Amino acid sequence: MNLKVKLVLWYFFTSLILLLFFSIGTYLGMRHLLLITLDDELIEKEAEIISSYNVNTKSFEAINHRYYVETELSNFYIVLFNKQNQPIFNTKIADAATFSLPALSKVRTDTSFTAEVKFGKEFYLTNNDNNEAVFRFSGKRILVNGESFGYILIGHSFERLYESMDKLLNVLLFSIGIATLLILILSYFLTGRSLKPVDNLIYQAQKISHRNLAERLDVENPNDEIGRLTNVLNDLLSRLQNAFDKEQEFMADAAHELKTPLTVLRAHWEDELSNKNLPDDFKEKLVKDIETITRLSKLINNLMLLSNTEYHQIRAEFEKIDLSEIINEVVGNTKILAEIKNQTMNIVQLTPLFIDGDKIKIYQLLFNIIDNAIKYTPENGKIIISLKKEENKAAIEIRDNGIGIPEEDLPNILRRFYRVHKDRSKKYGGNGLGLAIVKLITDIHNGEILVESNPDKGTSFIIKLPTSH
Repeated sequence: MNLKVKLVLWYFFTSLILLLFFSIGTYLGMRHLLLITLDDELIEKEAEIISSYNVNTKSFEAINHRYYVETELSNFYIVLFNKQNQPIFNTKIADAATFSLPALSKVRTDTSFTAEVKFGKEFYLTNNDNNEAVFRFSGKRILVNGESFGYILIGHSFERLYESMDKLLNVLLFSIGIATLLILILSYFLTGRSLKPVDNLIYQAQKISHRNLAERLDVENPNDEIGRLTNVLNDLLSRLQNAFDKEQEFMADAAHELKTPLTVLRAHWEDELSNKNLPDDFKEKLVKDIETITRLSKLINNLMLLSNTEYHQIRAEFEKIDLSEIINEVVGNTKILAEIKNQTMNIVQLTPLFIDGDKIKIYQLLFNIIDNAIKYTPENGKIIISLKKEENKAAIEIRDNGIGIPEEDLPNILRRFYRVHKDRSKKYGGNGLGLAIVKLITDIHNGEILVESNPDKGTSFIIKLPTSH
């Protein structure tokens, strides 16, 4: 799971939890507020009825008005008790309800409570099969001129409150659904915008290699976290470039310093070989020393080539060249090496193809691969070479039946100084630069290398180069 998905999920679930808490709080708060409003309404009706008491008629005028009772009080459960605790007035709801009054009317306490009321027949205030409804009640003592007159119990169904709460719940659920979708979309969008500088940083960093270490990452805002990270990476790139430059400079200087004395030494010993007074055994030692100097010179030349490449100083003189001609030339020059090991080297297909390239470097590319094939193919082995056209590319295949390359080593064989086994390198020679140079020359010509190998069965190198138009 990448960072963007993690951040989207964090934003989403955090916002969703906060939204749920807010919705639950809103629901419970509104329920409590509606309950308080209902209690206030009951208390207001109590006060309205009690205040309507007429001392002269010794009755409550509010309940004597039929219209008022049938309209204003029609939805209320009201029972009025006298001093003897006998009901003297009931609303229609109170008459229809089966309800065991608590002992509150006897102790004459002012209180509020919730109770379930059952109706004997289907009633408009019920919405269930049991003909039951939940009521909120308020009880209050009635005092007239400071003396106890009786007790009033007034109640109202919760149905209206339940309807309001159901509507609120539906609104909240719908809002949560819409908000959840919006949160998910906004989280994805905002996370993408927040991580865009990181994506830009990754894109720029991926383009930086050893060939363009001088480039630096763009710093959009040096004061934020991304800006500070970019500055740290730029400092790291500067240190890497400095170390890399020193390494390449040392390699180039060392190669130049060694090349001249080795050339002088080789020329001197080759002159000594013409001295007839030297013993034969000493001449044999000189020949071995000259061979060693030759290998060292070859290594130095390869190091200089790679060093110049890192400094972008490699010179490639491109021209239209005939690949079949270069293949014939390389095979002719290396055939003597194959014959020493009784190897057969055959060109099975040679399609005339032209490319735009550097003739000397293409020669070196082919020579290095064929030289490797000769080294790692046993005596009486076979080396097969072919050149054919594949789409708009020239495909050169060099196949042998030599010792092969282990599968785990195939991804690394084109790296410089990489050798499959040290004992193998000692036995067959080599310094790990030949195939690295092959890769370098192929890249210069915008080509590609494919390597297939089976241990003890052989190896196949396929070089594909763009053909000339």
